[in-house]
Amino acid sequence: MAQCSHCKTLVESGVKHCPNCGQPVAAASQVPPPAQQFQEQAAAAAQQTWSRIQAAGPARVGLGLILLSIVVGLVFSGQRSIWSAGWGEIILALAVTGYVAFREFTRQDPLARFWYAPLIAVGYLTVWGLSEFRLKLGSLIYLAGALLLAWSYLWPLREYAVSMGLNWRYGLHGYRRPVALGAVIGLFSLLFNWIPDQSTSGYYSGGYTYSGYYEGYVYDYAKWYNPGLYLPSWRGYALTGSVLMITGLLGCLAFAAFAPRFTLPKWFRYWPLITAGYGLLFMLYAGSLSWGQLLFLPGAVLIAWGGYQMSFKGLAEGRWDLRELPLHKWLHKWL
Repeated sequence: MAQCSHCKTLVESGVKHCPNCGQPVAAASQVPPPAQQFQEQAAAAAQQTWSRIQAAGPARVGLGLILLSIVVGLVFSGQRSIWSAGWGEIILALAVTGYVAFREFTRQDPLARFWYAPLIAVGYLTVWGLSEFRLKLGSLIYLAGALLLAWSYLWPLREYAVSMGLNWRYGLHGYRRPVALGAVIGLFSLLFNWIPDQSTSGYYSGGYTYSGYYEGYVYDYAKWYNPGLYLPSWRGYALTGSVLMITGLLGCLAFAAFAPRFTLPKWFRYWPLITAGYGLLFMLYAGSLSWGQLLFLPGAVLIAWGGYQMSFKGLAEGRWDLRELPLHKWLHKWL
């Protein structure tokens, strides 16, 4: 067997013209190996799927996936994952999803005077999906739908954001660098355990029991056995308040990459310090010390330091802005 170099149709050996496209088969190549065939088929299937999603509307497909994740959670209780959160979070997520769905399918926006409302709604659904992510079918389907919604709403704004002063290269200079680096470290730390697993041993407690020997009730010091408790570990992104923490860290990345060309509210300049302060409260709320906090702390220090230099001192560059650190001397000393 050979393969036509024009239309990739398999033809019998010795055939001079392809029966599908009619082109000469003189340049026909051998059939590619199975791995290459699978890769080509997967790429073709992905391209076809994406074309169908674009035809149906990415936002509507994303909403459909979120609805599917709810159905999966109702049918398979062990796979609901994200829909096992607290009732307050679930009700809020359903309300936000309902708002986005109403806007998409009716072409009417009850919050039209607030142009940023749908962006905040879609951003919340995405961040909530990240904070409640588990390797369960419900979470995987939900997160796919939320990311598709985010792509549909936020990706078209990239050129507008660039025109307003957003450029990731800005985060590589001056005191913007520690803010960006600290935000990356903080986001990475949320993947680690913030609350380690804990267990307590069982114990015996006494109580009165009837004894035929004494013909009455006697006190037995080991009548009841009380089993110990096991408390599983928790990663940082799964803790209460992690939605605000992730939002703050993502905002620090945007802060480092944003040189605004228009007037902004005064509180914007204090965003890194607000995030660092909230991060400290977030650490204290965990009530323990684990790898997550040990990694998060230097990130929070970098965010606070860079934010202080830019917000209070008004410095864009200066001494110790991570570019003038004598790293070569330190490395030569220790290596």
